[in-house]
Amino acid sequence: MVDEPEKKFVFPMMPIRAWWGLRRQFFKSVPSDVDSAYISTCLGFDLKSAKNVLPDLVRMNIIDEAGKTLERAYKWRDDDQYPALCEELRKELFPTSLTDNLSGKDVDEERVKRWFMQNAKVGESAARRMTNIYVLLCKADPSEGKETEAVPAPRTPKTVAASSEPTAPKRPVLHKRSEAVPPPIGLTSPVKNGPSIHMDIQIHISPDSTPEQIDKIFSCLAKYFQKKGEVDDDPPGDI
Repeated sequence: MVDEPEKKFVFPMMPIRAWWGLRRQFFKSVPSDVDSAYISTCLGFDLKSAKNVLPDLVRMNIIDEAGKTLERAYKWRDDDQYPALCEELRKELFPTSLTDNLSGKDVDEERVKRWFMQNAKVGESAARRMTNIYVLLCKADPSEGKETEAVPAPRTPKTVAASSEPTAPKRPVLHKRSEAVPPPIGLTSPVKNGPSIHMDIQIHISPDSTPEQIDKIFSCLAKYFQKKGEVDDDPPGDI
């Protein structure tokens, strides 16, 4: 007696979002046929991603090869029939080496993922997607779809494009001093028995000087020229 060749499995990797999104859409109205454009419209997927969902729907007998919906589509959308359908799919799509050893609502997801990595010879990312579907079928809980529906999709924050032109640094505002610098002072030095002498003096004061320093400068000048203005009583000598 020749043993039957072992069945080859192609494990589904449908995104969980696609599973619940399409099921909700089928609950509203079961379409006569399903294609990548329909999936793209329902889920907001690009056409390439939407096309990747179709083979899993065919394997699950929800649609046929031509995209026509089958009787199982009506069982899939019905909450009462949903648990029994999940059990059917779990046994159809996965080998007994997995279903007999790892099952139940509290199935160990890490062990399931390692099983796929070892037996399906895939990487961690693909094994995680396979695990997600398998665990979903083990739980067989239609209320999970309602929880998924209540979670809003993350919003991408808007980014403000940076200007290509460098921003000029702000220059500090220089406040003018309220104290006006007095004009050049003219001092007349009376000379006894001679003509008077008139001098114009320009004083350059640093803008960093404080009002107290400016007052001090003029006070010293006044004292200096006051002393110089005092002429000695003795007449000048003969030349």
